Amino acid sequence: MDGKKPYKLYLAQGSNVPQGGIVGDFKKSGDEDFVCEIILNDLEVKKSGCLDCVTTMFPDKAVIYISEGMLTALQQQGQVEEFELWHELGHIHCGHFDDEAAGGSEQGFDSEEQQADGFAADMLGKDKVSEALGEMLKVQAQVDASLKINGSPASVKAIRKLRARINAIKNQ
Repeated sequence: MDGKKPYKLYLAQGSNVPQGGIVGDFKKSGDEDFVCEIILNDLEVKKSGCLDCVTTMFPDKAVIYISEGMLTALQQQGQVEEFELWHELGHIHCGHFDDEAAGGSEQGFDSEEQQADGFAADMLGKDKVSEALGEMLKVQAQVDASLKINGSPASVKAIRKLRARINAIKNQ
């Protein structure tokens, strides 16, 4: 990117935000028609099978639904959660929702994840994104250990995917 970041994140700092409430948004420089709202909605996040956030595209706007736990972490400057928001915006910015086949193949999914990670690295810096992904790797390993699934195919796949994402950012 050219030094000036095309997006700015605005996030509410208040507590006791009701479910379904807008808690922030991304603004895009020079594009007043761009709308990306951040909405607190534990149910939408849970329905998607995600833990922290999920992005949905509507004809007139993008929406990133986040969980209450993610909002709390963001308000406390959570590095992983901030990365996750910028990563989701990366999917929007790169047009991953424009293709009906998006995410259909494992190769395409990995490519889109790398593009979204790369966008987040452009916005936040490679070191910050590498650290956030490293934290995600630690948490994955801790959860797998607590569930006694270390070494299982699912655990190995998740760990390898996170390591590949970290290496891709470092080599960007």
